[in-house]
Amino acid sequence: MSTPNHTTPPPEKFRDHFDAVITAVLAACDPRELTARALRAEPFSSAPVHVIAFGKASMSMTHGAGEVLGHRLRIGCALAPAGVSRPAGFPQTVAAYPVDHPLPTDRNVEAAQVVRYFSEDFGKLAAAGSDAQLLVLISGGGSAQLTLPPDGLSLAEVRRATDFLLRAGADIHELNTVRKHIDQLKGGRLARMAAPGKVRVLALSDVVGDDLGTIASGPCHPDKTTFADAAAVVKKYQRGGGSGGGGELSEILNYLQTDGYGSTESPKPADPVFKNVRSTIIGSNHTALEAAQVALVAMGFEVAEMVNSVSGDAATVGIDLARRAKKLADSPGPRPAAIIMGGETTVRAVGNGVGGRNQELALAATIELDGRHDIALAAFATDGVDGPTDSAGAAVNGQLATIAAVARLAPAAFLAQNDSHTFFSRMDIDGHRTLIRTGPTGTNVGDLLVALVY
Repeated sequence: MSTPNHTTPPPEKFRDHFDAVITAVLAACDPRELTARALRAEPFSSAPVHVIAFGKASMSMTHGAGEVLGHRLRIGCALAPAGVSRPAGFPQTVAAYPVDHPLPTDRNVEAAQVVRYFSEDFGKLAAAGSDAQLLVLISGGGSAQLTLPPDGLSLAEVRRATDFLLRAGADIHELNTVRKHIDQLKGGRLARMAAPGKVRVLALSDVVGDDLGTIASGPCHPDKTTFADAAAVVKKYQRGGGSGGGGELSEILNYLQTDGYGSTESPKPADPVFKNVRSTIIGSNHTALEAAQVALVAMGFEVAEMVNSVSGDAATVGIDLARRAKKLADSPGPRPAAIIMGGETTVRAVGNGVGGRNQELALAATIELDGRHDIALAAFATDGVDGPTDSAGAAVNGQLATIAAVARLAPAAFLAQNDSHTFFSRMDIDGHRTLIRTGPTGTNVGDLLVALVY
């Protein structure tokens, strides 16, 4: 697929190779630059601009917008991940509200109430003849940040449903189908509040397929799903015995099965509220894959395979990638070589361990690669956060299982308990660096998986 240079990287440098790839990917997916580039490519008119931003990249995206719009950016709000401060040069007219992830808290609800106020106020101004425009900056993580339960449901019930579906292994489309029907802003409802004003959406996609209706639960996009679809998702995982106990979701299920106690459905594709809404995806998992490919070729790797839209069980995907790498290693062809994959996997939590989908994937691959010293593999979340841990993922090679055996650690036992983070933490000894620690990156375009064959 691509032609490497003449350099031949040594296999013992595999961690350096992965670090170089991660650095290149994060640079290519910088939300500030992507936002500024998009606004320069299709400039706004001279009319005033209001801004609403939410998601893990909200602060950087707002910063980029401010650089381009200058004094035209009159007012706005940004829902900032807790602990993220206003960078130097951040627009002074935009207020920042700290919010939590992945489970919404009271301050998420308070921030979402501010978003509702801004949206409704903008819609009233537009109806009165204002020529102001609304810029909505959306990125992954926005579903949890932008949480405003409807009448009849409490925050505790919404949290319980989110936690249940996450632990049960629901994919992002299923999870957000439910979220869009237990919220006042998701599923096109923000656009309904802002109508008839002109709304421009810039989205940084973290979902497989880049579906605007799924990114942050599509607050400005038509919703093709229904209350009945959402109820079907809940019932599916109740029948499957999802972790957390389906009985805990009785109130949510009752709400969905009664069409939100008779409330209005989410706006559908033909709804006129979307007449003045224009949406653009400014970056995605494909952006990360392309950056990884360029970085690997520059280091001398032949990129033999590049696969987008990876989803499904994390451990299964890890085994599949390891087997692809072994097949590549056992076949004739240029060396060193690489396989790049991107997307987002899920974990069905059956054990009581600590980990994330990328660490689980890497742990399953570790078992599959046992003894293959000519192969290394890494999996990391571009937002820098893999599950409830301080790591973005893990980088392993075929020697790790052997080293673990000497240390009397059984990778399969840790995998059975969904305890990947504990395993890799114990393996971070004697100069070995298995865990990938970037800290929160300020971007979010899904996960990147790379296998290297030497």
